[in-house]
Order: sequence, then C-alpha cells, then structure tokens
Amino acid sequence: MKTRCGINTGEIIVGAIGAENHLTFTVHGDNVNIAARLEQLNKQYGSYILATKETHRACGDLCEGSDWTPCGDVIVRGRAAPTPVLSIASPS
Repeated sequence: MKTRCGINTGEIIVGAIGAENHLTFTVHGDNVNIAARLEQLNKQYGSYILATKETHRACGDLCEGSDWTPCGDVIVRGRAAPTPVLSIASPS
C-alpha cells in the first residue's frame, strides 16, 4: 500500500475536545495546515513524502542516509510567504 505524507515542524495546539463521554483527540494550527497542504502537493510532484526546510533542519543528523531533494519554494494555500519544500526518499 502506498500513501502520501506531508511533514512540517513547529508549534501546534494539541488536545482532546468534546463532551466527557465523547472526546476527540485533535491538532490545530498553521503548522498542521502546512503539513496537510504538503501531503496534497505530493501528487503534483510525483512524490510520497514532502517536508519543509524547517523539518530538515530540525532532523539534523537523525535523517542521515535519507535522500532529501529540494523542490523549491511553494506557495501553500492560505499563506502569503513561500515555503521551502524537500522530497524525502528512503535509502535503498
């Protein structure tokens, strides 16, 4: 099964909302929206994982061995500033 993923790094709001007998765990915020938009952009780029440059920077040495390919800056719907994006391929 193949799936697509968008990854962004930053502050978000996390919590359970709703009535006591029907709580739903959720995340909100601009950084969540960016990740969701990147997930959608995978189809356009023919990729499966897109991440922001901020995520790449935050990974540091943890992602050594993975192939990070710059895709340029994209305008993410709902944001005025361009977002630097990279595709990620797993090591063979």
